[in-house]
Amino acid sequence: MEGLLGLTNNIKTTEAANRDLSIIERMEGRVQQDRQAEVAAQKEQQLMYEKMYARSDQMLEKDRNKINKRISMAQDQIFSHMKDAGGSNKRFLEQGGLSVTNTITNDIMRSPEAVGYEENKKNLAKILEAKEKGLGHLISPRDMKSLEAYNKNPNGGEITFSGMMSEIEIPPSENFDYDTEIGLEYILSNKSNMMRIKSNYAMTYPDKDPPTYGEIFAFAKEMGYGGTGSNQTKMKALAAEKLAAAKRAAANPPKPTKEETFKNSFIGQISAVTSLVIDQGKRRTFMRVTL
Repeated sequence: MEGLLGLTNNIKTTEAANRDLSIIERMEGRVQQDRQAEVAAQKEQQLMYEKMYARSDQMLEKDRNKINKRISMAQDQIFSHMKDAGGSNKRFLEQGGLSVTNTITNDIMRSPEAVGYEENKKNLAKILEAKEKGLGHLISPRDMKSLEAYNKNPNGGEITFSGMMSEIEIPPSENFDYDTEIGLEYILSNKSNMMRIKSNYAMTYPDKDPPTYGEIFAFAKEMGYGGTGSNQTKMKALAAEKLAAAKRAAANPPKPTKEETFKNSFIGQISAVTSLVIDQGKRRTFMRVTL
């Protein structure tokens, strides 16, 4: 009997172990899938950034022109050193030409034109990437103005990227009457919007002091934070009330006043006299024609 119980317990333990092993395998498989999805997402992100980086490079012609001018000046310097060496490349190298060339090359790579070009290319790529993802509304107005200024200025300029602004959570539209504007005071007090808008303000105006409530309110209005209500309860109630009022008016028309009664009677008499005169005139005309 004891042997039978021991065998049964052993079987149950084996089954439980198999179930646990199966669960662990499924969990490991799920973790592996999540890792693969994360790696795929990272690769996709990197590919998109590289694509935007290449696009930004194509758009920064003004920066490339600046670097080309510096390179042209560097070439003139090297030719001048070679001229001093009698025009011989071998003698130029023997007289330290390699060191001269490296120095000039390093000067180009570290020049304001080259540094600004790389910074602009990186920042423009991030702006393009945000737009590609449909997040253009989260780009700081300061950064967008820097890009506009770059495009308008014949000599280009600095393209900035301060990072992505925080998304503002608009209160549920069903909490507000249909087609009415959701007030900014409700938006500012909704969840953590006040902190987010302050952060967006600081990103847009990095050199300004911490904003007052009035400045925050004005900034929120400037940014267009808002929405409209969708609750139709009040609208339907007003429509029903108007319909009921129209039915009551039709069922109980107002009695005319004494003035209205006299006026209607006078108009009726005038109409009768006018009709009689017209009728008699027609008869006279008929009689004359007959005679």
